[in-house]
Amino acid sequence: MPSTLTHNVRIFDGESVISSDGCILFENSSIKLVSVTTPSPLPTVDIVINGENHTVLPGLIDGHVHAHSGVPDVELAIKFGVTTVLDMMSAPEELVHLREATRGRTDVADFRSAGNAALVDGGWPAPIAIRHHPDKVAQMVLTWNSYLKMIQEKGLAIFGEPLPHPSPELNKALVEAAHVHGLIAVVHAFSQDDTMEVLEAGVDGLAHCFFDKAPVPAVLDAYKRNNSFCVPTLVVVTSLTGHEVDGAKEHVERDLAGKVMREELKMCYCQRLMMATEGCNVQFAYETVKMLKEAGIDIIAGTDSGPGVLGTAFGLALHQELSLYTTRCDFTGAEALRSATVNPARRFRLSDRGRLAPGMRADAVMVEGDPTVDIRCSLNIVSVWREGEALRS
Repeated sequence: MPSTLTHNVRIFDGESVISSDGCILFENSSIKLVSVTTPSPLPTVDIVINGENHTVLPGLIDGHVHAHSGVPDVELAIKFGVTTVLDMMSAPEELVHLREATRGRTDVADFRSAGNAALVDGGWPAPIAIRHHPDKVAQMVLTWNSYLKMIQEKGLAIFGEPLPHPSPELNKALVEAAHVHGLIAVVHAFSQDDTMEVLEAGVDGLAHCFFDKAPVPAVLDAYKRNNSFCVPTLVVVTSLTGHEVDGAKEHVERDLAGKVMREELKMCYCQRLMMATEGCNVQFAYETVKMLKEAGIDIIAGTDSGPGVLGTAFGLALHQELSLYTTRCDFTGAEALRSATVNPARRFRLSDRGRLAPGMRADAVMVEGDPTVDIRCSLNIVSVWREGEALRS
C-alpha cells in the first residue's frame, strides 16, 4: 500500500479545524502524522498531494442504515465519503454474505450491525423468528450484534392504529441484558410517548427523533438522566411527513450524485413515504434536535437509508442530514461534522476511527472548500481513503 502525504490542507480532525495549512500522512493503513504546519522539505513518500483550498476530514459514519442489498449499498456509501455504516437491523444470513463478499476490500464502506432486532409477536416490523431460550438468544446476539436494536412502536406517529409493543418491564430487561453482554441498546421510537418510555428503561440511544408532538422539558431531562444520544434520521422523518422535497432535489442534482447514482435511485430519493399520522410535523423533530444539541446531548447523524426506502439513498442522504442540522437545527458546520465523525465513533465504541490523529485508521475524505463554513462543501469530494487506500474513480 503506498504512503500518501497531503500538505497545504485545512484539517478538520473530528472535533474542530486544527490547521488551515497542515499536512497528514497515511502509511500502512494508519495515520502516521498529523501536523498543523507543512514541513519543508516534505518527507519522502510514494504519493504527494497539494491540498490547497481543500479540507481533509475523517471518513463519515452513517449511524443508521439497513444494508439489505448488501454489497451495492456499501459500494455506493463510500463514494460519498461514508467509510463506515451502522446497520440497525439485518438478518444473519444477509450479514454472512456481506462479510464474505467484502472481506479485504477497501472500496466499500466498513459496517457494523445489530443483526436481528428485538421484536414482539404481532408488532412492527414482524419478527423473523421467535426465540425463547435465554442462552440461545445470548449466543445469537454475541455472534452477530455490535449493539442491540430494540423496537418501541405503538403506532402513534405512523399507521394510526394500536400495535403490540414491548412492556416497560421487557424493555428494561432487554437493556439490562445488553449491558451484561457489553452491548449498548439503541431503540426505534417515532413518538414522544414511546421515546419517554424507553428512556425510562435506561436505553443508551434513540435511533430516531420523534415527530408527533412538540418537545417538552421532560424529554431533555430523560436524555440527561441516562446520558443517552439521539440519531435523529431527519431525512427519513421528512419523507414520512412529506417535507423537504426541494432539498432532496437539490442534493440529487449535485455533480457527484449525477456521476454515481442510477436514475431510478435519484427518483426514489425525491419521493416521500407519507406515512405519518395526522398532526405529525417534521418541525417537532427540528425543535427537539435543536433543544438536545443546545443542552449538550450527543447527536449522531444517521439516515435510515435502505433499498427502496423513499427519500433515502446510501451516502447522499447523510449529506442532506448534515445540511438539515445546519439549516433547520442551528448547528454550526463543525457541530454537524462531529455528528458524523467523532460522536458516532465514541458512542458506538469505534475507537479506531472518527478522528484524524496518529495511530487511527486512515479513513478520510478530502473536499474542495470548507464544510465547517458551508456544509454543502461536504459533497465536493475529491478523494476518499479507507485504511489509507484511495478509492478509485
